[in-house]
Amino acid sequence: MTADHSDNRLPDTVEGLRQECLKLQNKIKDVEWAADKTNEGVRVLYKELAKKNEELQKLDQLKSDFVATVSHELRTPLTIIREGVSLIQDGILGSVTDDQNEILTDVIQNIDRLANIINDLLDISKLEAGNIKLNKLDIEVK
Repeated sequence: MTADHSDNRLPDTVEGLRQECLKLQNKIKDVEWAADKTNEGVRVLYKELAKKNEELQKLDQLKSDFVATVSHELRTPLTIIREGVSLIQDGILGSVTDDQNEILTDVIQNIDRLANIINDLLDISKLEAGNIKLNKLDIEVK
């Protein structure tokens, strides 16, 4: 009886295993499909990210070019103005009163301040572009 009973259960067991195998195969297909969709989404996002990165690099270059151009364009007339004011202050173009000298000194100080700001902008632009060489010095710390 035992042999007959186990013989009847074997086909049921095999069929049950076959059904489970089919279920697992379907789940694997579902997971593969989901992975493909996810990978496709990642590829699309990666392309978008690469495009945005390229746009940002172009904008950064435009900004750097703008800063460099504006700085150079401001520097030239500022230098000419400073030299003209210095000539007046030095009395080359005629005598200068104490009040005028005080005003001219303020003008020169503000021109120098603007020149320093422009130089700082140029230095930042050079640093960002990698066109500046840093001089490293050993210093003694006490």
